[in-house]
Amino acid sequence: MSFIQLQNVSKRYAEVTALDRVSVEVQTGEMLGIIGHSGAGKSTLLRMINGLEQPTEGDVLIKGKNITDLNKLELRQLRSNIGMIFQHFNLLSSRTVFQNVAFPMQIVGKKKSEIKARVEELLERVGLSDKKNAYPSQLSGGQKQRVGIARALANHPEIVLCDEATSALDPATTDSILQLIQEINRETGITFVFITHEMSVVEKVCSQVAVLEAGRIVETGKVEDVFSNPRHDVTKSFLGLTPKKGGNRNVS
Repeated sequence: MSFIQLQNVSKRYAEVTALDRVSVEVQTGEMLGIIGHSGAGKSTLLRMINGLEQPTEGDVLIKGKNITDLNKLELRQLRSNIGMIFQHFNLLSSRTVFQNVAFPMQIVGKKKSEIKARVEELLERVGLSDKKNAYPSQLSGGQKQRVGIARALANHPEIVLCDEATSALDPATTDSILQLIQEINRETGITFVFITHEMSVVEKVCSQVAVLEAGRIVETGKVEDVFSNPRHDVTKSFLGLTPKKGGNRNVS
């Protein structure tokens, strides 16, 4: 049984179809990259996985449970098991690094002693033990994203969703962040889903890739297979194999 399954999922907003009969499977511990241009439906798909959006049609299953059948309490429990890493970090500017990482645990009512131990463990893991009393404004972009990663891991999630997690970072910092995420995946077996418009991110860390265009998955498979033999023009454009409007390889 797949860990995450989207089965013929569609999402419509009035006259706009954001997702059109999308089917995706992610195995436990896998790192899936979902790549597409702006407006392709990537963010909607991500919001389906964490239950922030309900499908117009189709089913979203996590560990075999259809999340559309969950009540409010069950949905909150599901979301507490899913971490999020954001493009622009989404840190609380008035809270210290320690307090930002502690926040998800405070929401679910963890004990102070448990919170303290977990935050210290995570800050050491992401290399920021010496910054625990700093505020976000005192951090570099890479340091902010390391705080974001620690916060995403706070409640021992089984799934972490990465929404353009490296798009705001320079190439060297991106590499260090992706290396950290790879290490965490190997150590913990957490399932990662990456939403991105950067093929290099998929190439570096993902084992599987799904290419979205206009709300539909136009190509999917193992990263090495899709990269070595892309079938769809959109995939080829991301790989720089065909010209596309605007002349840029990646668009946001």
